Amino acid sequence: MTCRDMFGGRLRRGRVFCGVPLCALLAAVVVAVTSSPTVAAPASRSASGGQPPIVSAPLARRVPGTPGGGSGTAALRQVIPRPVREIVADRTAVSSTWQNANGTITVRRYLAPHFYRSGSGWLPVGPVLAPTSGRPGWWHSEANSYGTVLGPAGAADGAEQLSVDGAQFGFSPLHVSDPSLTPEVSGATAIYHGLWPGVDLDEQVSASGVKEGIVLSGPGAGSSFGFRVLGATARADAAGGLEVLAGGRQVGVIPPLTVTAARAQPGRSAPGDAAADVTAVSGARLSVTGDVVRVSVSPGWLAGLPSWAFPVTIDPTTNPTSNQTQLVSVAKDIHNQDIAIHGTMQNGCHLLR
Repeated sequence: MTCRDMFGGRLRRGRVFCGVPLCALLAAVVVAVTSSPTVAAPASRSASGGQPPIVSAPLARRVPGTPGGGSGTAALRQVIPRPVREIVADRTAVSSTWQNANGTITVRRYLAPHFYRSGSGWLPVGPVLAPTSGRPGWWHSEANSYGTVLGPAGAADGAEQLSVDGAQFGFSPLHVSDPSLTPEVSGATAIYHGLWPGVDLDEQVSASGVKEGIVLSGPGAGSSFGFRVLGATARADAAGGLEVLAGGRQVGVIPPLTVTAARAQPGRSAPGDAAADVTAVSGARLSVTGDVVRVSVSPGWLAGLPSWAFPVTIDPTTNPTSNQTQLVSVAKDIHNQDIAIHGTMQNGCHLLR
């Protein structure tokens, strides 16, 4: 059986989708406030070349004075003011304001929360999981705009508990191997090893949501997994995902599932071998019945996969906000016209090419 046969006739390249990711994304929507013509734009390109563009589009309008055939990037760099000091008092969850060397002001806007409110003002988001004092086996997030608590698999209020703008809700995995199982934690990532036979559950906390991965180790693993929703209601949306409602308002979204296999073809080592996006042929389904959310793939498809395709990961990410991330970049030229800029997203920053 060929690689094409295994994955339903064709393989699709890995895709980027909302929420995922999963660090704060710098949108590079910048505004220059000045009495003289000036452009404010993102920081200069990183030296780490070779990154494929996530956002790549031709310029909608060329900056006046840019030589024909050019991308406009060089001309933009020549007029980008140099920021020298952040005006911390003007921070919001998704923006920062900077004083430039030439007297102008630059406002940087972000596509995901970059700061969170505390008693001392807006502080940079830097989500990590820390042990909860007095509660062995429990962990909680720090330096984030929403709260995350992770604990034993069979916890009464859910192994994963979220708090968003005063609303608290949780998810409890059903029919687990060991209800007392606690996660192994490193940084912002928690792993429930063997939550179900042959299956791990990965949880990664970011500024924009909790990225989950149901990791299947082989064809003998289960193909359907249930989670009870506690303190909230889940309902299907038109896009194939779920909305999470609490207190009569929307407090989160679960985007449509993504399924990836570890190998695109046999005989390839993991480094440099992009995971195969097999969502369309896997029969992936995200459904809700009463208070139970179910994540599943086709059992026949799973049983037919070769050993080199594993692990297979099903990603039901939870975003504690209804705002969908858009990977775009916009700046303003001196005539206040929108122009799209070539660029890549790397480590949460927009980099000019």
